[in-house]
Amino acid sequence: MSGSISKWLWMPVILLLGMAGIPAIAQESTSRTAASMNILQAVEAEISTLFETNRACVVRIHSTYGKTTPDLSLGLGNGYTHGTGFLIDGGGHILTVDKAVDGAAEIRVTMVDGSVTRAVLVASDPKSDVAVIRVEDPPVRHVSYGNSDNTRIGHYTFILGNAFGELLPSIGSVYEITEGQDLIQITSSV
Repeated sequence: MSGSISKWLWMPVILLLGMAGIPAIAQESTSRTAASMNILQAVEAEISTLFETNRACVVRIHSTYGKTTPDLSLGLGNGYTHGTGFLIDGGGHILTVDKAVDGAAEIRVTMVDGSVTRAVLVASDPKSDVAVIRVEDPPVRHVSYGNSDNTRIGHYTFILGNAFGELLPSIGSVYEITEGQDLIQITSSV
C-alpha cells in the first residue's frame, strides 16, 4: 500500500510542474500569434503599397464594333466589349487581352482619373490572347516592374483590373512557368 500512496504523492508534484509549464506554452503561443500578426500586417502594407503605386496605370478599355461583326448577327446595332489593361511604358502603350480589342472599329480608354482618350491597336497575338494598344495622349506614369527571374510556382499574385470602371484587386498564385516562352500563368481573375 505504501507503494500506491507514494505514487499518489508524486501526482501533485507532476501536476504542479505541468501547470508551471502551461504559462510558458501559452506565452510561446502568444509570441507566435504576435509574429504571425506582424507578418500579416507587413503583407497587407505591401499589397496596399502595390495598389497605390500602380492604380493610376490601370485602365478601362471600351471597344465598339460595326454592324458587320459576325458575332452580332441578331441585328441589335453596334456591339461593344469592356476590358482592362495597364500602361507599360511612357509612350502610352497598354497591354490587354486580345479579345477586348480584336476587330474593334473604335477603341477608347478611360484612365483612373476618368479622362477618356482614343487608342489604336499596335499588335496582337490571338493564340496567347494578348494585345498592345496605344493611347493618343500618353500619361506620364506606367506600371513598375519586378524581376520575373525571381518568380516561383506558388508565389502570390496581386492583380488590379478595371473592366467596369472600378478598380478591383484580385489575389491568386503562380501555377506554371513556361521556360523558353517567358510565360507565367496565374490563377487570378481580372
